Amino acid sequence: NNSVKNSAWSKTNGSAKYPLVKWNEAKIILSLESDFLGTEGNKVESARLFAEGRDVETKSFNRLYCVDSSLTITGINADYRLRLRPEAQYEFVMSLMNELGSKGVLKINVSTSGFSLSSFVSKYNLNKEVLNHLVSDLAANRGNAIIDAGNSLPENVHIAVNLLNDALGNAAMFRSDSIPKTLVDYSSVKDLELLTQKMKSGNVAVILHIDCDPVYHFANDLDYK
Repeated sequence: NNSVKNSAWSKTNGSAKYPLVKWNEAKIILSLESDFLGTEGNKVESARLFAEGRDVETKSFNRLYCVDSSLTITGINADYRLRLRPEAQYEFVMSLMNELGSKGVLKINVSTSGFSLSSFVSKYNLNKEVLNHLVSDLAANRGNAIIDAGNSLPENVHIAVNLLNDALGNAAMFRSDSIPKTLVDYSSVKDLELLTQKMKSGNVAVILHIDCDPVYHFANDLDYK
């Protein structure tokens, strides 16, 4: 469900749909709680394009950094993987933006006062060497890198990621020859909240669950059970 990603893109870029990514052209990829190779987005095409960036014959390799909370297919394929709780992702993006801004590599100025990558590293006990590599790679590959946030992350993280990609000149990594199409839009959180309200008030007679377990998968505060 790309609803949060699409909403954030609409607020930062004006268009309704988050565009497709040129995974085959990205030299540096930073995946934040995103399993673009396994369960999210156009995964079959994404995996094929990503594989093009790892050409054994020409010895041309992209580099994948993965920062997430649980091991995914994308995490397994990462060159560098750091574990981080989802609620810390916004602070991480802002701290990373602050670090890159202090090095003068951002094309636009973004207010990141109060955020520090060195403090963040200490706070969450992360590998400083890996993050130094990441900063250097993003700085050296401006316009040829992509930062991707997972669908489960909140809108403020997606907005921050969109701003950081733009500040690094990574707009060229988005495709303009084709766009994602959805025949039927997914339900929003508000739709689900309205449904549970109707269920509680006795206005719903029957619920059919097809290949899903809402009681298990939905957040507890939705009170679907």
